Amino acid sequence: MKNGLIKNLVESKVEEHGGNLYEGANAAADTIGDLINEGKLDTKDISLRQVYEELVDCPISESAARVSEALNSSAFPNVAQKIIHSDIIDEYQMAVGSAQNLITEAQASRTDEELVVGFTAGDTTPLLRRQGMAYEETSMGEKNWLIKMADFGRMISLTREVIFEDRTGEVLARARDIGRAAGHHKQKMIIESLEVAARTAFEETASSAAIYKGTARNAATMYSNDHSALDGQVNDNLIASNALVDFTDIDAVYQAFSAMVDEAGNKIDIVPNTLLVPSALKAKAFQIMNSQMLGGGQQDTVSPTYNPVKDLAQGGLNIASSVFLSSSTDWYMGDFSKQLKWLNVYAPATESQGANSELAFTNQIVSRFRFSYHAGIGHTDWRYIVKCTA
Repeated sequence: MKNGLIKNLVESKVEEHGGNLYEGANAAADTIGDLINEGKLDTKDISLRQVYEELVDCPISESAARVSEALNSSAFPNVAQKIIHSDIIDEYQMAVGSAQNLITEAQASRTDEELVVGFTAGDTTPLLRRQGMAYEETSMGEKNWLIKMADFGRMISLTREVIFEDRTGEVLARARDIGRAAGHHKQKMIIESLEVAARTAFEETASSAAIYKGTARNAATMYSNDHSALDGQVNDNLIASNALVDFTDIDAVYQAFSAMVDEAGNKIDIVPNTLLVPSALKAKAFQIMNSQMLGGGQQDTVSPTYNPVKDLAQGGLNIASSVFLSSSTDWYMGDFSKQLKWLNVYAPATESQGANSELAFTNQIVSRFRFSYHAGIGHTDWRYIVKCTA
């Protein structure tokens, strides 16, 4: 990065804001964030040593306490936070990957747990109203799902030595590592919740990913050939001996969805849009979805036949995969986002903080940054995902 670029930008923004360093530093940081997002500035070309030397009026060789004091009264925390935020969030989003498409995100109203309330109904099919008669009423009963939430995060502490030696952007590389780990953290939480397994992120011994009417349901209850104990309906969403081999295995899932009903026994139209497979089945899934013709058998003894899977899937299914799936043979299909809800208390964010004099004296820490998010995930139904085992 060209020397003096950040310094000149900060000085111009401070001048635009009537000499107010705080407002000018924030404006300069926002501009740098925009340049990064637009691809006009690459964080790989930025070192914290250069940012420090351009913005802090104190030699880095001074005592840690003096460096910390000078750093906190400069634009360094604002600018560095924006740069670090960009790297962490970019890596975070990439590491979540296709698992992001398996959930619906919403804002939570509490910090510990959220009750997602729904209603069960009697027969809701419209009935003919005869002349002079009232409309028939339907009975309503309450059902609910509980989603647990928690706060997750990591701190980055910068020492005077780290800034002094960071000429090659190594600190930002470590920030990207934190973002990548956070993305994998979310992806794993999504997959473990989908499988109704004990979730590592919540340090669970038994899963609380599917709490229905106040009771935590296990995987055997959520993925079952019969849900009548829960709502009086069968709704088979577990197909055993259905290894992913060809389009007929996908067709078996469509047949399961065609039999799904609501609490009153009325047919519901569920259109699956995603095939979730372990890494071992990823190539097979793409082969099935993209083949125009099925194979002709050994030595072409059987005539090749048309592969109907794309027409069957009304244009095709999205293929998602995750290394965090616990089985190399089990696979899932459905409209995942209709069933899995992710609640954000606080969306992923970074914050900066100057170190106090004690930290500077005892640990040589002159600045600190934090990445965190507060969220939770859980099921809100069992009809929209079908599990297949080999």
